[in-house]
Amino acid sequence: MFNLLLSQPNVGILTALIGVAGTLMGTIIGWLLGKIDFGKLLLRIKEPKEKENWHSDYGDKEEKLNNISFSFTINLYNSSNNNRVFRNAKIILNDGKNDLLTLPLKDLDNVKTSNYFCIIGDINMINISPKTGIDLNAKFYVKDFNELKTSKKVYLIYENEKFKKKRCFLLDWDYASLVLTRQRKKSNTNLKEE
Repeated sequence: MFNLLLSQPNVGILTALIGVAGTLMGTIIGWLLGKIDFGKLLLRIKEPKEKENWHSDYGDKEEKLNNISFSFTINLYNSSNNNRVFRNAKIILNDGKNDLLTLPLKDLDNVKTSNYFCIIGDINMINISPKTGIDLNAKFYVKDFNELKTSKKVYLIYENEKFKKKRCFLLDWDYASLVLTRQRKKSNTNLKEE
């Protein structure tokens, strides 16, 4: 029977079938290897700063904490050979088990001013070319101080080029001892003689 397969007319057919099968397997393997993505979008946080913003209504003796702003620089580096996308970035305050608060991440390079007002835009979408890095100056504001006091971890979430949500740990913190009011200093010019 083996001699029948190796006879002169059948050898050509067998060789053609092996060639077609090899071509199909090579095409499928090449397609699958092309789907494998090497490299990542690497994130690093630099220069974190926090600032308390106090205010008082006209005639009040106490100043109240209006919000706390946290600013930092996000260093993004695309180590892959494909474009990467960083979009819809948000900050999550977490108590160690549950997400307490989701806050928009503001882009300090996207500031619009009008007379006495300043509007800081959200981080919408950033396209990062292969083997390049970008620095984003970002800021977020916290007005819900009870959530801030109970939070222990801060996460950054964003969507990639396939709209898949990614979650990155930023830092640990403990603001349980945060004081929300302080006495405004009295100046001698406001005192009246009786």
